[in-house]
Amino acid sequence: MIEGVCCCFTPFPLSSWQVPGFTPFLKNTGAVASDIEVALKALGKEKDIKVIAIGGDGAAMDIGFGAISGSFKRGYGFTISVWTMKPT
Repeated sequence: MIEGVCCCFTPFPLSSWQVPGFTPFLKNTGAVASDIEVALKALGKEKDIKVIAIGGDGAAMDIGFGAISGSFKRGYGFTISVWTMKPT
């Protein structure tokens, strides 16, 4: 799981996700997710492990949008989940 700095991640094994995770810089979420997908493919584990990227509105829809859209344009298949805070 790739979590683009959105204050919602606790390191493995303490997290409730129960999977290893990585927290990149805010704008690098898509790039890191695609790099991990390439590494899993090189290890022959792309069928066994699914890459999931989680980002807030900044990491996914603002400063990080270029890396994510570029990854999808190049054919990477990770899943992205966007979390945002409802304004009060």
